[in-house]
Amino acid sequence: LGFLIALTAGWQTGLIYLTFVTIVQAFLDGQILAPRILGHSVGIHPVTSLFFVFVFGTLFGLWGAFLSAPIVGILQVYVVASWNAWEQRDPEQFPEVEEEKKDAIGGP
Repeated sequence: LGFLIALTAGWQTGLIYLTFVTIVQAFLDGQILAPRILGHSVGIHPVTSLFFVFVFGTLFGLWGAFLSAPIVGILQVYVVASWNAWEQRDPEQFPEVEEEKKDAIGGP
């Protein structure tokens, strides 16, 4: 609708408007929405998702960026499962955390 309104001012204005809207939409989708959606669906933090999209995209190109979220999700599941297995196998390595000790001023 905005493009049609901009066309009434001339085709150059319409083209500038269309270019601006396309750039803003691509930025919002690529930098904000996609990492949040991928991170939420895979279970990783959006910043982590964005970081690994950048890293895998730099190292492996378009396919690396495309496959980064599933790969990081699989790695996260593996690391968490390994950590939990280690914690159950060797509980002496993970002592219970004591409650915060209160200050002498704060009471006993």
